[in-house]
Amino acid sequence: MTFKAHLFGSYDNAINFMGRKTDRPYGHGRATRIIRTDNGVGVRYHNTIVVEYLPNGIRLNSGGYRTMTTKSRINDALDCIPDVGRVFQNRGIWYLMSTVFFDGMIVGYDGRIKGQNKRQSDKRIKEVNKQTKSIKAYTKTIADMIQNGTLPAPSLGDCLYCQFREVKTGSPLGEVIQHDHIALHLEESYIVGSLIKRAIEVYGSMFVKGSISHVWSGQPITDWERDILVRDVPRMVARYIKSQLAIAN
Repeated sequence: MTFKAHLFGSYDNAINFMGRKTDRPYGHGRATRIIRTDNGVGVRYHNTIVVEYLPNGIRLNSGGYRTMTTKSRINDALDCIPDVGRVFQNRGIWYLMSTVFFDGMIVGYDGRIKGQNKRQSDKRIKEVNKQTKSIKAYTKTIADMIQNGTLPAPSLGDCLYCQFREVKTGSPLGEVIQHDHIALHLEESYIVGSLIKRAIEVYGSMFVKGSISHVWSGQPITDWERDILVRDVPRMVARYIKSQLAIAN
């Protein structure tokens, strides 16, 4: 028995679906399972419980990853709830109906969104708009630095949250503890080599990884290679920063 959206229109349906099991296949898509949680039943995508079925409704959580797949998993659950619609994106912000999406929001089985706060929504819209403009300026500086050969390499003098890694996962500390250091880097226009390196690790092609290593080691590259870096590296950095600031790409 695998996941079918119509089975999850209520908490009881989710519990009955699990039976005595603690883990079941989702039915479509990779890296997704249906699991027992302390409070009910959850849809786990990678390491994040993106949907949790509770007695009073479903709790939604992107884990900070505002990706198309995360949104798809959330919308699978919302399709079972009457009169609530789906999560959609506009200018880097997720919305559910007229409400700005926030991690931890609960949608009742009657379709009502619990904990709406217009002041918080307006604040989030302003914050994302400001950060989006800052990201454009930040990545424009990176492009200029690549072009003129002044892009800083990763070093021991970099931000500690960007530089040091957690032993267990190999992820930068800033990703593990979700520190707001990247927002501060944007405000200060602090171009961090270790941040750029991480963005390329996550989103870069083998070509970009090889070419940027040549740049940082002082080896010559062709004009064609430099043009590719000028085009692609800022995009990768923008995508990475948005993922860390919970801004939809």
